[in-house]
Amino acid sequence: MARIYFIFILILTIFRVNAQNFISNGDFEHYTQLPEFAGQYYLCTGWNNCGGFGTPDYFNSDGTGPSHLPDNYISTVFPHGGSAVMGISIYDSSFQDFREYLSTSLLNPLTPGLHYQLIFYVTNGTPPFLHGGLGSDHFSVGFSTNPLVQSTPLVISFSAQYVYNGFLFNSNWQQITYDFIADSAYRYITFGCFVNDSEQKVQQYYTATYFPSSYYFLDDISLNLYTGLDEADKEEAIHVYPNPFSDHLYVSPGNSEQLEIVLFDLNLKQVFSESFSGNKTLQTTNLAPGIYFFELLDKAGIRQKGKLVKF
Repeated sequence: MARIYFIFILILTIFRVNAQNFISNGDFEHYTQLPEFAGQYYLCTGWNNCGGFGTPDYFNSDGTGPSHLPDNYISTVFPHGGSAVMGISIYDSSFQDFREYLSTSLLNPLTPGLHYQLIFYVTNGTPPFLHGGLGSDHFSVGFSTNPLVQSTPLVISFSAQYVYNGFLFNSNWQQITYDFIADSAYRYITFGCFVNDSEQKVQQYYTATYFPSSYYFLDDISLNLYTGLDEADKEEAIHVYPNPFSDHLYVSPGNSEQLEIVLFDLNLKQVFSESFSGNKTLQTTNLAPGIYFFELLDKAGIRQKGKLVKF
């Protein structure tokens, strides 16, 4: 009975880790009060402006005045999901080096060495543009162990882990995906631009009625452990089974290509490695019960990743 209970707890642990979104209120649906004016980011639960001068905007379909959706004081935008979005300006033609930042603390610190996937949606909205109309080449996301602080209305000096490649401008919702391996126990995530106007380039897509700027709406932000497989890849997946496993582990690639399987424990220490071609039965008697991460490698590199339970 104790052994069955142990297996059950391990399986629950895996599902909990896989399903965990490290970002709370990434869809901006939770608030303390509906917005009525521009710059009311603080009404959206859990989000802040790095204690600075820049004031991100909270928009809601049930908001009023300039904060109402879909028509607001920037442009026209419908939420990607739900009824709320956030907005930030990362370039303003009327104020050199002015920046707005949107930040939140993660539900749990990231684990160095583990693979994570950040997904969020961004749009510039559709015409008419009262403000905006510009695209920037330095839309960025930064992860930090301490909160970033904007002590002036200007740029926060920080090396962002993610910088969009090229000019970012889209009147439709565009999915941004960033896969990375954590190199520190990051606790905070911040969206914005971390370079001066002299380094950032902008491009005009529409003419704004008032102030041309690079303004972005954000929605449906999620950060999860990376599983290594998306729906499009499942058909070509190599089968590694059973899971949970005991003294044997079977690998069925469906062809005779040369592969290598590597197992890591929870501390990411390599505990098993074997090369093979075709279907393979692996002897795993010497592995201790617990959770393991595996990598399948071919001549091009990592082919597949996943998690397994040994009981």
